[in-house]
Amino acid sequence: MGGDVDPSHRLVGDAAAVREVFERIPALLAGLNGPDHRIAAVNAAYRKLLGLGADVVGRPVRDVLPDTEAAWMVKLLDRVYDTGEPASGREWRVQVGGPAADSGLDRYIDFTVLPHRVDGLVVGLVVHGYDVTGRVLDRQDRQIGEADFQRRFHQVRDLVASLQEAMLPAGLPVLPGVDLAGRYLVADSDEAGGGDWYDAVTLGGGRVALVVGDVVGHGISAVAVMGQLRAVFADELAAGSDLRAAVLRAQRYAERNPAARAATLCAAILEPVSGALTYVTCGHPAPLLVAPGGEARLLAPSGGTPLGTDDPVRVIETRLESDEMLLLYTDGLVERPGAPLAEGQADLAVVVAAAAADRSVGASGPDSVVRRVCARATARLTRRGGLGDDVTVLAAQRRLSPVGSFEQEMPARAGLLAMLRQRLEGWLRTLGVGSQDLFSVQIAVVEAVTNAVEHAYPAGTSGEVRIQGRLEGNGELVMTVRDRGRWQPVDPVPGLRGRGMVLIQRCMHTVSLDRGEHGTTVTMRRLLSAEPEPRDLDHTTRAAAGSPRAQTELGVRMHPGAAGERVRVVVVGPVDMVTAPGLRITLNESGRGGALPLTVDLDGVTHLASSGVQLLADMAGPSAGDHSFRVVAAPGSVARYVLELTGMEHLIADPAPG
Repeated sequence: MGGDVDPSHRLVGDAAAVREVFERIPALLAGLNGPDHRIAAVNAAYRKLLGLGADVVGRPVRDVLPDTEAAWMVKLLDRVYDTGEPASGREWRVQVGGPAADSGLDRYIDFTVLPHRVDGLVVGLVVHGYDVTGRVLDRQDRQIGEADFQRRFHQVRDLVASLQEAMLPAGLPVLPGVDLAGRYLVADSDEAGGGDWYDAVTLGGGRVALVVGDVVGHGISAVAVMGQLRAVFADELAAGSDLRAAVLRAQRYAERNPAARAATLCAAILEPVSGALTYVTCGHPAPLLVAPGGEARLLAPSGGTPLGTDDPVRVIETRLESDEMLLLYTDGLVERPGAPLAEGQADLAVVVAAAAADRSVGASGPDSVVRRVCARATARLTRRGGLGDDVTVLAAQRRLSPVGSFEQEMPARAGLLAMLRQRLEGWLRTLGVGSQDLFSVQIAVVEAVTNAVEHAYPAGTSGEVRIQGRLEGNGELVMTVRDRGRWQPVDPVPGLRGRGMVLIQRCMHTVSLDRGEHGTTVTMRRLLSAEPEPRDLDHTTRAAAGSPRAQTELGVRMHPGAAGERVRVVVVGPVDMVTAPGLRITLNESGRGGALPLTVDLDGVTHLASSGVQLLADMAGPSAGDHSFRVVAAPGSVARYVLELTGMEHLIADPAPG
């Protein structure tokens, strides 16, 4: 390269031979002269990479590189030339072109740029590097493969978890003489999910069957076996068989199905009124008995072996005293690596005893002792030993004082509907009813009372409406609404008629109407359930548990848009026969009688009666298809639930941006 070169640095040997060696070197080699980086020498590997011809010698780098690469490369060369400090790069991506380059391929190179000095001054640069495209592409292929594997793995894991969730009971029965709670936690391992299950089955005479089981293995096959085993056991009990017969049926199933062999279970039947308890353990840890004061002790195992082993079934009979609790669980809760099972069971007894003795939380309903015990047992024991296996717990506490019936007699006045809703909600929450059941019962009862208010008594007269509710031994809620009047014709009020009975029938499982000369009685029945734990609070539960449930008056906020833009009206509180007429006026005024596009946000609505549904349908009218009238109701909200029940979900549209 240019300038006087120290003789010791000159190449030794025949020039042609040196040139031949230089050309054959597989590394990328180039020599550059001067501040404009004119090419003094460049070998074949470098020329091929960049698609350069032999005529590039003597030309500046900027003129021979592709435009996409010239800017960053010249900037780098300038820095090394000016500072005299070497620079390097790893796996730099370069775009190549030209007839000599591999068509359409980007390349990756590792390179180093060194200053070339003469008498201490930088007069040029030496560039050498390696084409590492193969290495980079191989790694990217591996990463893509690993990412695809991870994606497929998580899809399978999610599928197993979804199947497991579907196989477990959607909710536990709400019974008058016993509190129930259950929890299932999936293991942390890569093969998580599948084997554990629990169930609570209501039987004749107010009895309830409790079962916790564990199928060997994980994954989809274990989930399938678990679901079949649970169905076999529950069907036998529902057919009227005793505990021994149900276990024998499960034994026969396991004998025919190799995947079910060695499955374990602990099952019990409790008669809440007398406290009579029968239970069996088939290769499963014995249940824990918790006294009202918190003392916990293990019951004796029945001595049975896992299913499919053709071992005689021995059933133990005992008694559950008032306020005593029975806890069934799988071995994942108490097993510790290298430690005997008894040590984990002793830890469980200590945690459960402390949780049961803590009276800082309510004694019934959603904050019951059984829920607290299940939550703390799973949280604290898995924190100590981790979740190496699935964990399942099921707790049942015999109630000393079952929740009483609901009684309310009130004047047939629309202004008292809010008070009725509040009282009814408080009673249902004391029962521990799940949010969907709570909303359904509230809606049906208030609609029935609304009908009595409108139709039972002539204008200018007064009368009473009596509302009664009781929880039967099988977990069925029976609600009756009685008036002492006679059905009165009512002058039609546009938009406020015709949907009440539809709502009642869709909210309750069975509805009967007895109308006579001495009054009308509406009898409504619904089988209740409580939501199992753990479960994240969804939008519905938040709406039920938060401040909106105390809202007794309707609040409306209008957000006018600019000229021609959509007007937004936010509605908070109950929309019923009392508030619907006023809301109709507000919506008409806000939308100027349909002249302006209107969005009604119903997420904060705490009660949507049939009068409110009809109002929305009237407001949409023939314009529903063009979205000039828009209803916002988030999934899980009270409003969306009611609109879906009544087949009016077509009114719901996504909210406008912003």
